[in-house]
Amino acid sequence: MELNYLIQIVASNQILEQHPEKVEAILKTINFTCKQFMTADNSIDMILANFDMKPEDALAWFYSTEWNTDYKVSEKMLENVMYSLKKIGNIVKEVKPIDLVWDMVSLK
Repeated sequence: MELNYLIQIVASNQILEQHPEKVEAILKTINFTCKQFMTADNSIDMILANFDMKPEDALAWFYSTEWNTDYKVSEKMLENVMYSLKKIGNIVKEVKPIDLVWDMVSLK
């Protein structure tokens, strides 16, 4: 079983300019929660309790999933997402990855 999910936080320039502290608070909460989940002794048990998965599938999913715990995003990942969105017609043209990230976030 292969599960591929990408979760990103998107905000308009207006929100980033008018409420940067709120966006930062959201990112801090997400990063903190992801880090706790990654390091918890009962993470696999939580997955099994909340999703209809076999234990081996839960283990495979947990250990093959990347968890963001900092303010960095992969440039390659952004390029892949743009390519996929362009291919299915959701966007017309690709932009530079650096133009997609907020000042507080850096590319890796």
